[in-house]
Amino acid sequence: GEVAGIEAGIFASLISLSALATWIGTGAFHGTAISTNLRNMALWAGIFLAIGLAYTYRFEFENVKDRFVAALVPGNAVSSIAADGKRQVMVTRSNTGSNQVSASVKDTTQNFIVDTGASSTVLTASAAQRIGLDLDGLRFNQPVSTANGMTTTASARVNSFKIGEIERQNIQVLVAKPGDLRTNLLGMTFLNSLSGFEFKNDRLILTD
Repeated sequence: GEVAGIEAGIFASLISLSALATWIGTGAFHGTAISTNLRNMALWAGIFLAIGLAYTYRFEFENVKDRFVAALVPGNAVSSIAADGKRQVMVTRSNTGSNQVSASVKDTTQNFIVDTGASSTVLTASAAQRIGLDLDGLRFNQPVSTANGMTTTASARVNSFKIGEIERQNIQVLVAKPGDLRTNLLGMTFLNSLSGFEFKNDRLILTD
């Protein structure tokens, strides 16, 4: 129910905080000068105000913290919920100007370069081995065009591919032959599965 128009649980909390403030204030003001009392009162009021603001805006502070971490660690995916309720992931561009993103692939952390010109998501041979793919069992018969010319890759599937809170299961990837590729590429096979993505200033925003 309500007490004096205030929800009962909130009213009870206010009573508890008031009692605590009174008890602390009594101890702080006992046997002191008026000026000291006023200073103590202002101090405790500031402390309670800071605690109240921190609790009230705890979710906003969490977003600020995540954005701060994202700025310090380029490629680190920061998840959030957009105004329309869709899940979003934000990634800050690296100092080199490339859009790098850290993804969890079959419970291993892999770094990718976002490449909208790549039709497929491509793993290096070493990355494929780290996630448990057997290179000897793959057939490198998929022709692809790279900056160094034509080469062949192998088609494979991974049961879990996750960037922040956006996850895809049983996603198809290509595996480069050993020595053909230095960095994993996040291509359109993953990006096309999203409802949208955009490059905004120094950030990449993925929308599920």
